[in-house]
Amino acid sequence: KEINYIHNYLELERLRYGDSIKSKLDISGDIDKVKVPPLLFLPFIENCFKHGAKNNNSFLININFEKKNKELIFNVVNNFNINNNIVGKHGIGIQNVKRRLELLYKENFSLYTNITNNKYVVTLKMPV
Repeated sequence: KEINYIHNYLELERLRYGDSIKSKLDISGDIDKVKVPPLLFLPFIENCFKHGAKNNNSFLININFEKKNKELIFNVVNNFNINNNIVGKHGIGIQNVKRRLELLYKENFSLYTNITNNKYVVTLKMPV
């Protein structure tokens, strides 16, 4: 279900931005029956578009889900023009996701966000 939300969101953004959007969604491992909190991943995808797609003629976003042993690894990378964005500016979307993860998984998850070489990277690892 969460994958469908992401697909639909990507289609919506394609309508908005047209051919300047290139996306790739990879899934490895058997994630069909993995239970995750609703709408957990969408804020990360929204942030990629909010901060990466504007003033970007060639926006690339790669989304990966991998089930490995008893862990789900979510990774999203998009190109990011640091000159068009305010570094360190944070809304409440990612803060809310982090708080939800803390309430649900205590310290049994890791969330990493970073900007490197004009790429915004998010990696979330959580138990399943």
